[in-house]
Amino acid sequence: MITQRFGATSFIIVALLASGLTLSQPATADVADEWQITCVDCPKWFGELTDHSLRLDAAGHPHAAYGGDHLYYAVHDGTTWHYETVDLSSAVGSAASLALDAVGRPSISYYDANNQDLKFAYRDNSGWHTETVDSEGLGGVIGVTTALDLDADGRAHIAYADCTHQMLNYARRGTSGWQLEEVGPTNRYATAISLTVDSASHPHLAYYAYDPGSGQYALIYARHSALGWALETIAADVGWHGSCSLALDNSDRPHVAYPVAGRQSRIAHWTGTTWQIEAVTWNGDTPDDLSLAIDATGFPHVSGTVIMQYEPTSWAVEYHYRDVTGWHLAVGLGYGSGQTSLALDAVGHPAVGHVAYDKLSLVFFDGASWYNQDVDARSDVGELTSLAIDSSGRPVIAYAPGRVASLAGAYWTFDDFFLAYGEPTGISLALGAGGRPHVAYSWYSLHDIFEDAGLDYVVRNTAGWQRTALYHGSYSARVGPPALALDADDTPQISSAIYSDAWPLDYHMLSVVHFRRTASGWTSEAVDDPGYGWVQKQVDLDLDPDGNPTIGYTPPNTNLVKIAVRDTNGWRYESVDPSGGRDVSLALDDAGFPHMSYGASAGQLRYAYRNVSGWHLVNVAEGEFSRTSLALDASGYPHISAYETTNADLVYAYQDATGWHAEVVDSIG
Repeated sequence: MITQRFGATSFIIVALLASGLTLSQPATADVADEWQITCVDCPKWFGELTDHSLRLDAAGHPHAAYGGDHLYYAVHDGTTWHYETVDLSSAVGSAASLALDAVGRPSISYYDANNQDLKFAYRDNSGWHTETVDSEGLGGVIGVTTALDLDADGRAHIAYADCTHQMLNYARRGTSGWQLEEVGPTNRYATAISLTVDSASHPHLAYYAYDPGSGQYALIYARHSALGWALETIAADVGWHGSCSLALDNSDRPHVAYPVAGRQSRIAHWTGTTWQIEAVTWNGDTPDDLSLAIDATGFPHVSGTVIMQYEPTSWAVEYHYRDVTGWHLAVGLGYGSGQTSLALDAVGHPAVGHVAYDKLSLVFFDGASWYNQDVDARSDVGELTSLAIDSSGRPVIAYAPGRVASLAGAYWTFDDFFLAYGEPTGISLALGAGGRPHVAYSWYSLHDIFEDAGLDYVVRNTAGWQRTALYHGSYSARVGPPALALDADDTPQISSAIYSDAWPLDYHMLSVVHFRRTASGWTSEAVDDPGYGWVQKQVDLDLDPDGNPTIGYTPPNTNLVKIAVRDTNGWRYESVDPSGGRDVSLALDDAGFPHMSYGASAGQLRYAYRNVSGWHLVNVAEGEFSRTSLALDASGYPHISAYETTNADLVYAYQDATGWHAEVVDSIG
């Protein structure tokens, strides 16, 4: 049985889970009084905006709400940006929707991914306040998509997705608290929600409703009055799209922007009796991520992203507006896909917020020229990690996007090796003599329709980081996460699963490939018979005292768990578990016998070991496990970290003289 100690966010624990649980001393049954969870590298991380994450105040100054790891708020005072962390809780702030009251004070609706709840934050003269608006408790999912506006009295109105009951909900903040209502029928998934409140304090909504029975999406407009909710379909069977955006004109008439096929989007204008549909033609293909605004004269403005074929960066931001002469287009406003957020100042000049790559950017027009300004930066660290312990028992971590962190006393030091191409897809760290780091990493790059993948090796010496490109494939090539080991002379060996259209095979196959550095350079060879496959499988590698490799893996066309051992006679193979598994981790004991951990296909965390009598399989814990990592302590006892996917738990299991023990280290991380 698994026992839980506590849950929190941890970078080091993620490193243990992802690649390389490493022990520096024998463990006892009492492993620790409690887990100490430490954040090593903690940059901001925030996701996409909503169509109303950006607002302009009466002076034309921009305000932005955004988040993901925490909830953030930024405001420009005309000279500089000011930043606040509104909610320090972990895993909050996505789907942030912002509104300003009559004196410019912000309110924000947002999603709490840790508790899967809808939250609301507002600032008054005493500071920020946060509260939970709606929660379904354990197992409920409320507020993945949110949309917020304020009425003339400053009261908040929120529309949000209720994934638990497959419907759209609405919340209104009154003097006695939140009043919650259902909008429309149940069993209809609501996506891409947009909300605006009219001058009479009535909310208007636009959203997509998905009918699981028919498999169709419909674009719905909803309005609340004293008679309740009135719903009508603007467009039926529109297919899946990532956005729609609602705006009201000065007469409180609704206008809804939504994408269609090709280079087209539509704006549905309500005349008072019917919907008039207007086409908007974009410069690029497949417009989406739309945000709509209506100026004081009733003309529409819309921003969005498009695909630009055969350009170095395939997604671009565009902005369209209509005046008495027709439609006008501004291109080249930014790059990358992701929801745009459009706002107009008092004279109708546009500002567009957009998150792409590592930045939140604002592009704005002052009446004469366009300007682009970086609002904030983000970095995605820790998803790919590898941990090693140096000779002094201190942790060293290699992680994406290309950094090595080392604990020196009470502080962490950082050393960037930078990737030559693309984005990392796997990483493996080993420490050589004197604690010198060696890193192998796989990478993937997409430029428009052109794909590349590769495997690189870097090592740190007195002259800096030295890089060797071991494999570079194109088009359909994929490279799985590598495993790196050093022999007694610090000579590196690397194994990886490679799907290639040309090398090392002559046809489209997936093969486990082993790389070894020799006195004359690097050599490579396919380890086992290749097979068809696409999944980038996890392999692991360890070396015996003579430097002979043992590789744990699952073959390309099966989930069979195997090992391959290299000696002077070549490769020999052993079947470990014919029932199958995934995400194997391997370690050799002092006698050279292999030990493995993996997520068993039957739904267990499984440990396998071989001794003189053959292979033995042990079910350590029940559940759907992946990303296993195995280490042996000085007494030869196994220790395993793994991710349990059903409950999103980080699990640690170990064996001692009394048997196996397992516990949850961190949950919903």
